[in-house]
Amino acid sequence: LTILKKDGYNFTANIIGSPTRNNSTKQFNNHIIKKNLNDVVSYKGPKYDNEKYEEYQKSDIFVFPTHFESFGIVALEAMQFNLPVIASNEGSLPIIVENGSTGLLAETKNVRDFADKIKKLLDDRDLREKMGRNGRKRFEKYFTDDIYEENILKVFNKCLTS
Repeated sequence: LTILKKDGYNFTANIIGSPTRNNSTKQFNNHIIKKNLNDVVSYKGPKYDNEKYEEYQKSDIFVFPTHFESFGIVALEAMQFNLPVIASNEGSLPIIVENGSTGLLAETKNVRDFADKIKKLLDDRDLREKMGRNGRKRFEKYFTDDIYEENILKVFNKCLTS
């Protein structure tokens, strides 16, 4: 975000979630001030249920710069809300996010790569919206509760008949 601001991009970023084990909310907010981002970045803490869904609805891009992820449920939630996803190339995220179609994958812990990918979507509204639509279609095709239930039943049935 510092790179985006330095390069003159007009944006606001809402950071949702709990602070890391090593940082408190106060430390996180102090870091935002120290980086001179307090005019464009808001730390909103964890959000649940309707509050979380409202944040998705108000957004244009979902960025998930995780260092470790076993399953990216938040990426799926973002896709459900027609958001293009920029995520770390980590864990199951390369399976969930189709790079170049439903979003963009960035090298884990590579701040410049994330900034470049965010710039790409900020610069191209049509691409951003197309990726969002593609993400919604992918979510509906592979990741709804009904699809999950159908797939898990197939696994159980296969185990029972083997």
